[in-house]
Amino acid sequence: MTELNATQAAIRAGYSEKYAHTNANKLLQNTTIQKYIADLQADLREKTKITQKQLISELTTIGFADVDTQNIKAADKIKALIAIAEMLGLDKPKEDDDGGLVRELLEEYGKV
Repeated sequence: MTELNATQAAIRAGYSEKYAHTNANKLLQNTTIQKYIADLQADLREKTKITQKQLISELTTIGFADVDTQNIKAADKIKALIAIAEMLGLDKPKEDDDGGLVRELLEEYGKV
């Protein structure tokens, strides 16, 4: 099972609940683990074909949508987009991208 929560992943890996959070944070600082996570995220991005451009487009659509006439709640859809972005590592700026525009938008809309 792939764990998207560092503390829960540490518990599943055998760390005690008492120390899982501290150890998870330390493990996430390890460059080997960071590379492994980045590789998994890159694989997920390749399989799903989801891009930062698509996420921005969806957020823009939601931002101007009249949710009263649709059968969805904007807050729920935004939360789903944030989760997708985080899972795929699209919530972090890259050296050659928009300078973190996606992260900025997700943080702003994530307060909904």
